[in-house]
Amino acid sequence: SLTNNDLTSKCCSTLASAIYENVSLISLDLTFNNLTGPHFSDLIAALSSPTCSVKHLELCALKLTHEDSECLVSLSNNRNLEYLNLSHNSITDAGSGHIKDLIEHSSSLKEFMVGANGFSEDVVKELQDLIIARQGLKIDVWQSQAENTALPENVTSI
Repeated sequence: SLTNNDLTSKCCSTLASAIYENVSLISLDLTFNNLTGPHFSDLIAALSSPTCSVKHLELCALKLTHEDSECLVSLSNNRNLEYLNLSHNSITDAGSGHIKDLIEHSSSLKEFMVGANGFSEDVVKELQDLIIARQGLKIDVWQSQAENTALPENVTSI
């Protein structure tokens, strides 16, 4: 785990190299770092590689914004990725299209956490609707302002 190590975007290229070299890495937790910036896409490119074996990826509380969400779509190329946590970032409605694309194109994804970002209630509903259509995928889209309505069991909203 590389949680809370004061890592910045400058580390992303080094992390990417390590991911390319370590094909047996199955879990990576980068929570509570500040990886946004010009080299974040290098890290995502490595995690999106067909040779990447990461199944469990924590990108929680990295200060990601809608500007970072575009490169996240390429994570759908990782056919091993089963769990992705993007919670507690600052991704807003402006990045929701990229998040939707990621969900729609990630065939191996079984659990997706994207709560505590800056999504409006309308976007939360749209994400929930996507998940309802995608059987077998569990999602957590809770937002502090979102209503707690009756949801299917594969959708969580607090």
